Amino acid sequence: LEQPQDAVAAEDGTVRFRVVARGFSPLKFEWFKDDRRLLVATADQQELILVQVSLDSEGAYYCQVSNKDGSVNSTKATLTVKRAARVSRAALAAGGEAGEGGVGGGSRLRRSATRLGGGGGPLS
Repeated sequence: LEQPQDAVAAEDGTVRFRVVARGFSPLKFEWFKDDRRLLVATADQQELILVQVSLDSEGAYYCQVSNKDGSVNSTKATLTVKRAARVSRAALAAGGEAGEGGVGGGSRLRRSATRLGGGGGPLS
C-alpha cells in the first residue's frame, strides 16, 4: 500500500490525497477524516480530491482499502490549511487608501506609533 502524504493548502485551494493498493479485484476505497467516513464525490476512489478547502477541512485523512479477502487502512495524512489574508471594509476605511496606512502601506501607522512612543523610533 502506497501511503497518502501530509499536505498544506491555502484556504479555498485544492488538495489531493492518493493511495496505491495491490490485491485481487475489485478493490474498494473508502476515505475517512478524523475517523469519520467521507461522503464527498471522490471518497470511493483511490485519489481523494478536496476543493475549496477551509479551516474546517483540517484533520487526519486515511483510506481503507478492501476486497473479498479483507481490508487494510493507510497511515493518516494530516491536512493543514493556511488562512487567507482578508481585508475588511472597516480596516480600509480607517486606514485610507493603499500606501497611506491601509493595505500595502503602513506609513500613517508608523507616524502615529512614533508620536505615541514618546519620540523613539517607529515600532517594529
